[in-house]
Amino acid sequence: MSIGFNSLPMDLSIYLASFLPAKDVTRLGACSKDLHAVCSTELLWQRLSDIMRLPPPRSVTYKQQVIQFFIDGRISRLVLQGNFDKAREAANQHTNSASRISAHSFICAHIPIV
Repeated sequence: MSIGFNSLPMDLSIYLASFLPAKDVTRLGACSKDLHAVCSTELLWQRLSDIMRLPPPRSVTYKQQVIQFFIDGRISRLVLQGNFDKAREAANQHTNSASRISAHSFICAHIPIV
């Protein structure tokens, strides 16, 4: 008899998923409807946020906050590496206009004046 991840109680599934990196949690959620339910819970994303030592979010969900943290980090790395076109492209992929504006402001502030 085989016991899969899907047959575990929700609390235990959330606890186990909280040990995964956020990128892997999003991938795990795409595997099945049951895993999507586990990976979409705010409690899981709150635990990930706590592990990352992020402050409590004010106007977004914990999931949005964790994902935004990684997107902002990716854009920052591209800018600091001098890949301004790729940074603009990544900023344009934001669905939230406030995030897009802040990302573009960050990029513009770091483009060297020639």
